[in-house]
Amino acid sequence: MAREEKPISKYDFEYRHYKELFFEQNISKKGYAKLFEQAAELERCLGKDISEFTLEQIELLLSLNRAKGVAQKRNVIEHYINFVKFQNNDSSNENPASKKYIIKKYNLRVIKDWEEQFKRHDKYLTYNDINNIIDLCRELNPQDALIIKLLFEGMDLHEIGHLKISDISGNLINANGRDIKADSECLKLIHEAYESTEYITYEPSLTPRRNGQPFHPAGGKIIKKVDMNIKEDEKYPYGYISTRLTNIKKYFSIKEKFTKNGIRHAGVIYKAKQLYESYPSKREYLRMDDCNRLAKEYGTSSSIWVFYLTKLENVETTYPSLMNNKSGDRNALIPNKSHNTENNFYKFWRIQEEYGEAGERIVRKELEHEGYIVNQRSPVFGYDFWAERDGESLQIEVKTTTSIKGTIYMSINELEVAYREGEQYFLYIVHLTDKKNEIGSIYTIKDPINSMQIDMNKVYQQLSNEQIFGILIVTHNIAIKLNPEFIGRFCNKWPTHLADS
Repeated sequence: MAREEKPISKYDFEYRHYKELFFEQNISKKGYAKLFEQAAELERCLGKDISEFTLEQIELLLSLNRAKGVAQKRNVIEHYINFVKFQNNDSSNENPASKKYIIKKYNLRVIKDWEEQFKRHDKYLTYNDINNIIDLCRELNPQDALIIKLLFEGMDLHEIGHLKISDISGNLINANGRDIKADSECLKLIHEAYESTEYITYEPSLTPRRNGQPFHPAGGKIIKKVDMNIKEDEKYPYGYISTRLTNIKKYFSIKEKFTKNGIRHAGVIYKAKQLYESYPSKREYLRMDDCNRLAKEYGTSSSIWVFYLTKLENVETTYPSLMNNKSGDRNALIPNKSHNTENNFYKFWRIQEEYGEAGERIVRKELEHEGYIVNQRSPVFGYDFWAERDGESLQIEVKTTTSIKGTIYMSINELEVAYREGEQYFLYIVHLTDKKNEIGSIYTIKDPINSMQIDMNKVYQQLSNEQIFGILIVTHNIAIKLNPEFIGRFCNKWPTHLADS
């Protein structure tokens, strides 16, 4: 018996008028009404309808409702904003929930890179699970065992389908110009797969092909197709490899995601586990240089995708004992518990966001006044703005405070990027004196790691309560405690017309 659908009038919406109109006129999107009901508390806190949300506020809403269907939720919010604009005869084209807006703002390759941060990841196959499946397949079909192994190590289907024995040199596999290291077990599998002459089906009911179907000669290719009609020099399609994975999943009753991407993601998660275990202290995300390396290993240009996929909580879903090998309290990674209730968190976040955005607008305005072309960057980059002028490029992280004796925070990611970029990295500290009119002083620190003499080794060791020139090292970031002496020692006023009176 089908469950009776809840009428729109029964949902606890804030700013009901437009929402009821929207869902009555867009029946196909009615299933997402609960998202808007869940947004009511955030709307009350911010004092505005979702249609007036900034991108950062939309991101907060999605992060508080993490689940599958992120792309669909963003799409519904985008359509709702356009609907309200139409109702109000608003002709402006800017929609912060649109793909075009998000990709441009964060300089992304595809919208999926942005969506990854809001997904709740299921458990992936572990390293031992993968090896067990490989062993089971190896008895029947070494080629299938090799396919699983190569996917786990970073190759894609088209690379596997075109892999030749001549692409193997020592312990390196050449995959479209990428060198992938192969362990001794992988090398054995390669030779077993190359020497195999027939394909054994796992169960007659799964495929119409008979057991022991001979492979078609493959011109040196390692993974061969059972198809006597294909020409030897024809490029191999790789859909048949996906079919093999489907059959393996059915035959061995594999519950976890056992697709091309599922196996590749399992490999990334496993390597992320090894990296987390190698770090001297606990982290919420991998270092960006490690994300870049993993992205290269898996043949993708998207380090952002790796950054979000390998978040510690995602890795712990597959390897729950990961943090048992680390000393200290796991809760040290959780924000201050005084903000753990929803209402306090919303209020705290709203204040932080509004002041931070005001500080960024002040800096951007002055940079553009100075002739710089300014581009916004995603937090994953470790800085807020990329500014260019006359061949000069700067990476700028903006921190805002309402008190010259206040405290600002730099994350581990920001510190590592600052360390890597050196003199191209600037820390801009905005002393906000009038938020409404966006007035404040800007202080700049060039190459903050060297200028403030930050010892990155001590940061990694997460020494608590150690004072270094006004810098207090804490669990997963550093708190820079401001005072006139600190400003005088490390900072330059910029530009001069914004100096404190």
